[in-house]
Amino acid sequence: MLSSMLKDYQSKQAVQKENLEKRKNETLQSAIALCNKVSDDLNNQVAIAYCNQKKIDAALKIFQKNYNDFQKMCVEWSSLSNKINDLLKRLMVKTKVEIITEIPNPHLIHKIIFIDNKLFVWIF
Repeated sequence: MLSSMLKDYQSKQAVQKENLEKRKNETLQSAIALCNKVSDDLNNQVAIAYCNQKKIDAALKIFQKNYNDFQKMCVEWSSLSNKINDLLKRLMVKTKVEIITEIPNPHLIHKIIFIDNKLFVWIF
C-alpha cells in the first residue's frame, strides 16, 4: 500500500513537473513573441520617423534655397528702387530748373517753393 501511494505520488509529481515545464516553455515562447512584436513595432516607428526626417530635411533645403533666392530678389528690388528714386529726384530737379528758367521777369520773383511738385511763386 505504501509503495502504491509512493508510485501515485511520484506519478503525480512527474505530471506536475511536466505541466510546469510545459507552462514554462509556453511562457518563454510568449515572452519571445512579445519581445519580437515590440521590437518590430519599434523598428517600424523608427523607420517612419527616419522617413519623416528625410522629408523634413528635403523640404528645409528647398525652403532655404527659396529664402536665399527671395533675399537676393529683395536686394535687387531695393537697389532698383533706390536707382529709380535717384533718377526721379534728378529729373525733378532738372524739371524745376527748367520751370524757373522759363519764368518771365525772374528778377521780380521773391520766393519760389515747390510743394508736392506744384510750383508756388511769390512776386513782390
